[in-house]
Amino acid sequence: MLARRASIQLIYAGKDITKDISKDLESFSFTDNISGVADDVSITLDDREKKYIKDETQLGDKIQAKIKTTNWRGDGDSQSLNCGSFVIDAPNSSGNPRRFSLNGVSIPSDTNFKDTPKDRIWKEASIKKIAQTIADNSNVSLVFESKHNPVIQTVEQSKQSDMEFIQEICKKNGLMLKIYNHKLIIFSEKEYESKNSIITITEEMLTGWSLDTKLSNSGYDGCKIKYSKITGELIAYE
Repeated sequence: MLARRASIQLIYAGKDITKDISKDLESFSFTDNISGVADDVSITLDDREKKYIKDETQLGDKIQAKIKTTNWRGDGDSQSLNCGSFVIDAPNSSGNPRRFSLNGVSIPSDTNFKDTPKDRIWKEASIKKIAQTIADNSNVSLVFESKHNPVIQTVEQSKQSDMEFIQEICKKNGLMLKIYNHKLIIFSEKEYESKNSIITITEEMLTGWSLDTKLSNSGYDGCKIKYSKITGELIAYE
């Protein structure tokens, strides 16, 4: 059986830099969060030749990443995972030995979406309509995947950024919010969990694993459940 291989493809500010950094790449990590927290990537490069600590790398630059595998499920097998598009928010240089790292988050660079506090009142607007307005104002597309789309009679956005506001609305109504590849994605976790699985991961497929259980210090001391008075359905929980 041929050896398994994994590699990454990086597009920085519209330029494919995969070959340029291949000899210096030390590590790459990608975190795919389910809801409420932005996805992120982290790239660490050997920079003993001082090639990467340059003024060209700026906060807000865009980077796209893909993970590619070869011979993973069998000889000749080829797979790829599009991690999405990210905004550089923490370029960093360290030593010794000298290293350069890039950290990116999936939140759009538009400060109007994530940083600018706003005051406005929404009346007789569905969650999808509110989300569509916010998406349009932030130059991202909306993906709404839920049968649950209640109309809110009146809700106030008070000194909140659009990101904070839509996160709050989704949480109160039992919906999940994810930002991926210039898309604002809202979905129902309950509906997703009812779908058929696409893969079963067995112990034989793992290179390592661990299992822990604790009697105390588990971080949980209670729960909170909310129900819709109209439908009786579970619409939020903590």
